[in-house]
Amino acid sequence: MILGKVTTALASLTLLLAACNAILGNDSDANFQGPAGESAGSAGAGLGPDAGASAGVGGDTGISGAGAGGMLATAGGGGAGASGSSGMAGSGGVAGSGGVAGSGGVAGSGGRAGMSGAAGSSGATGDLTAVGTLGASCSSNGAYACAGHAQKGLLVCSQGAWSALNPCSGSNNCDSTPGSNAGSCQPIVTECVGKTAGTNFCRGTKDLLACGLDLVTTKLVETCPFVCSAGACGGECDPTGPTTTRCKGTTTTPQTCGANGTWQDGAPCPYLCANGSCVAATCGDQVKNGTETDVDCGGSCGGCAVQAACAKDADCALPASGKCTAKKCAAAACSDGVKNGDETDVDCGGGCAGCGLMKACSTNADCALPASGKCMNAKCVAATCSDGVKNGTETDADCGGNCPADCALGQHCATNTDCAASACVSGTCSGECSPGTKTCSVVGAGGVATCGPNGVWAAAMPCAQNQTCSASACTACAAGFLDCDGLASTGCEKNTRTTASCGTTCATSACSAVNGTPACSAAGMCTISCSPGFGDCGGANDGCETNLDSNASCGTTCANRVACMEPTPTCSAGKCVCPAGNAASNGTCCPTGQTGCGGVCVDTQTDPSNCGDCGVACATTCTAGLCD
Repeated sequence: MILGKVTTALASLTLLLAACNAILGNDSDANFQGPAGESAGSAGAGLGPDAGASAGVGGDTGISGAGAGGMLATAGGGGAGASGSSGMAGSGGVAGSGGVAGSGGVAGSGGRAGMSGAAGSSGATGDLTAVGTLGASCSSNGAYACAGHAQKGLLVCSQGAWSALNPCSGSNNCDSTPGSNAGSCQPIVTECVGKTAGTNFCRGTKDLLACGLDLVTTKLVETCPFVCSAGACGGECDPTGPTTTRCKGTTTTPQTCGANGTWQDGAPCPYLCANGSCVAATCGDQVKNGTETDVDCGGSCGGCAVQAACAKDADCALPASGKCTAKKCAAAACSDGVKNGDETDVDCGGGCAGCGLMKACSTNADCALPASGKCMNAKCVAATCSDGVKNGTETDADCGGNCPADCALGQHCATNTDCAASACVSGTCSGECSPGTKTCSVVGAGGVATCGPNGVWAAAMPCAQNQTCSASACTACAAGFLDCDGLASTGCEKNTRTTASCGTTCATSACSAVNGTPACSAAGMCTISCSPGFGDCGGANDGCETNLDSNASCGTTCANRVACMEPTPTCSAGKCVCPAGNAASNGTCCPTGQTGCGGVCVDTQTDPSNCGDCGVACATTCTAGLCD
């Protein structure tokens, strides 16, 4: 009982607070309001404890902007919140938006949960958009809005009033449509650039859309039944539908649904139109009909046989005919201007004459000689000297004529120049040589042989003494060589410039190798390089006979050799020297440590007659080269 009274008292207090707020003109939690002409949102009045309410009061004479709806009422436990009433449009102002439904209150002690308050109804013509006015009051700090529709201005609710943010840049506008992007910069829809809100446009082939108030959002106006074109639904057929063809009424004209949704006439059918398609006469109905020139042939049917009726060459079957003459299909001929029969090209190849260059062919025989005669890649190609065919100026396959290769024995020829190392006799390359050519012969005495007109070598003309046949001509022997045996087969066989056979005539000599290394000069003379200590001081070709390291003939050359005598009687390395253990001193060979004085070897350290040097005499004795 007590709890019920408390609940009733709290409800009364809630209504009193709502009335106070209405008198004070507090704005609601709806984020956007105009400077005047605000619509009053209703409070969701909870019957339980802690029920709260607030409602904005619409102005009498609004200038511009929409009035804001009431904020959400927090209901206490117990009864349901009351629905907010819609704001009235101010005079000259934009209609206010509807109030937001109050939330249900939490159940109080002993009471039931409060019902959710109903949303306030919208103003007279409210647009339900996220639009605010710079400087106007607001209640939800941090909320965003746009300064207007299709504008770049951004607003933020700060300290109870709408403040300006940096405007959108470039091709962006502020999104004034409620939703997750409300109050943010968004790109202007491509089709809405330069357009006004509500402008219709087509997207795809069927969707008709309209530009939103902010130009960054769109609204689907209609999905066109046929096509969408130039911002409007139109047409009389669907080009993407299941039926895109038909016959025009009872006529034979087929129609196709065009991209613009209208039926497009096709060419009238010559016979019948069915389901939008022409139905032609068949080529197997045993009747001459349709485009046929004879029964089931000609026209759009296959070609007709020989002697069947025709209107043009195409009415006649290939390869038997293909030629319409006097309205009858004629048998293939090599002069009818048509590729038929076994021809590989028009009137050539097969059983007809050979084809010209670049004409179609199957085998070499289809190509005309001498220009071609070669079928390559199904075309007659020009004659070459490597195509394996006798063509062009050739006298046989790939030889003779203008080809670089001459023909071999047994091949055809026209002149001797067509044959390789043979003569052209009765049109055939034969013999063993080309007439008029020369060669070195080794038959008999040898010499230079000349090829006769029949391709056979004539008897050779011998070369003179000390000549040999070289490069098909007699030439003198090379320097240092002689023809000593008189045989053509051996030529200038003797080399007269070797140490074993050195000379200027066939009577050569071997060069002596005594005490040295012999050689035969270019003039045919023997020379020798002597070993160390020897010299060639005697006669010709007797080697290095003189020992230049002997006492009787001591020297380094034959010119400076001498006989060694006192005081240097011994020869060593080409020089006269004292015997071992002695050294020359004042013209006398003295033992090591003594000096020659007057031809006598003395010790100048102790000799009183020669103390310190020859001729220095002491009165008494000499010690260490000094007189005592």
